[in-house]
Amino acid sequence: MSLAKNIRLFRKQKGLTQAELAKAVGCHKQYLSELERGKYDNPAIKLVRAIADALDVKIDELTLDE
Repeated sequence: MSLAKNIRLFRKQKGLTQAELAKAVGCHKQYLSELERGKYDNPAIKLVRAIADALDVKIDELTLDE
């Protein structure tokens, strides 16, 4: 899976909305929505780390592309 699909999968497993996750990591909901849809393929590592922390997963799990 891609980063986009993994973010969405882990977010849903945690029971979080896009707005809740965006607030937790300090980004706009619209940006997170576009990230989940694959519009951005190279987000800042700081944001990826924050998302991984908020979702309680390792960065490599989040970025794994199967």
